[in-house]
Amino acid sequence: MLLYRYILNCQIGSRRKSTDYIKSGQIKINGKVTRNPVAEIDADKDIVLFNNKRINPVVSQKIYILLNKPAGYICSLKDRHAKKKVLDLVDIKERIYPIGRLDKNTRGLLLLTNDGELAHRVMHPSYEIDKVYEVFTKPYLKAADVKKLEKGVEIDEGVTVSAEINSVKHDEVKKGSLVNLTIHQGLKRQIRSMFSILHYRVYDLIRLKVGNIELKNLEEGKYRNLSEDELARLKNMVGIIND
Repeated sequence: MLLYRYILNCQIGSRRKSTDYIKSGQIKINGKVTRNPVAEIDADKDIVLFNNKRINPVVSQKIYILLNKPAGYICSLKDRHAKKKVLDLVDIKERIYPIGRLDKNTRGLLLLTNDGELAHRVMHPSYEIDKVYEVFTKPYLKAADVKKLEKGVEIDEGVTVSAEINSVKHDEVKKGSLVNLTIHQGLKRQIRSMFSILHYRVYDLIRLKVGNIELKNLEEGKYRNLSEDELARLKNMVGIIND
């Protein structure tokens, strides 16, 4: 097993912190400091110390949940003053966390888990996991701007992002456009920024799909466990073949 993965399973910190602990010399294997996060260890035989105290993996049931997040709830687990957190909607005793985030005013599909490796891979851009959203924007989205969105829009200095526009439906009553699109990157407020740069205002944003996982008809504010088939297919997408 790779050292950083062992440390992650000990639940003494996030993936980033686990790597930092190793690189800063706070981890010892059989009495010797190692600073290599991808060092191979034998989880059954090697003795691993964190600040000179032995640590062992926490054996816990892995949980995989799909939540239909309502607007008004935040994904951050660190904001102690927030009145509405997504975890308030989930009756789970185990410590779980979101795979990626949706901003406060964005609705829809949010995955929650205690599987650090899966969470990291689903969020990592190298795996190019499709994320499908539906956006209601005003004024009507022009054909020329559809091309700009697909070609790429600079949302920050040196940061250009694009979207695959699946469909555009104009609402004559609401005087706006309902846009179904797919992105890979998932940067903070990416979709809102892309439309804002092109002088459109986003009035509603909902995530419908992540990889093979679809929101479908799950009621807003409710959650369910992923099926075995859904989980197996998602793991396969990010190169986790055997659990």
